[in-house]
Amino acid sequence: MTVTVSARNDGDEPAPCSWPAPVACQRQAGATSAERDADSAACHLQIKAASHVTVNEALIPTGTEPVTGIYDLNDGPTLEGRAFDDAWVDVERAADGTTTTTFTRPDGIEVKIIGDETINAWQCYTATGAPFAEHPYGIAVEPMTAPANAFRSGDHLTVIEPGKSVTTVVRYEVTVK
Repeated sequence: MTVTVSARNDGDEPAPCSWPAPVACQRQAGATSAERDADSAACHLQIKAASHVTVNEALIPTGTEPVTGIYDLNDGPTLEGRAFDDAWVDVERAADGTTTTTFTRPDGIEVKIIGDETINAWQCYTATGAPFAEHPYGIAVEPMTAPANAFRSGDHLTVIEPGKSVTTVVRYEVTVK
């Protein structure tokens, strides 16, 4: 599946823009939060990036840090012991400019999300530890043109000049291993 999003600036001033393309990659089983957390923990996630976005108590980005420890997803580890509502930047690019994240479920279903050169960040939300009433059925993995708060920070913010447009293409590939 391929999703193409285009924005055109028909105004007279430059227009800043940023958007995510969210996708839930895992339908979690379980009648309790603990069962859903265990289901998530067995999944693997590979986000090839050099930096993790740091945040304050309100989850507002405050900067970046090199990926280490639980935030290093470059080799596709399991999500065991990893509770995320986090973003990664300085993404690895293929020769064609794309960036790819791979999510693999324990049953062998693999979801590759391939973003074009406009994708500059990846966001992941696991809901690990969330109360059952707030615990979604799934793990969200979002290719983003810019991390949260980009309209204030300017980090990776796209500016569309008057009369111009910008297009983002994200491709989803699902296979069974």
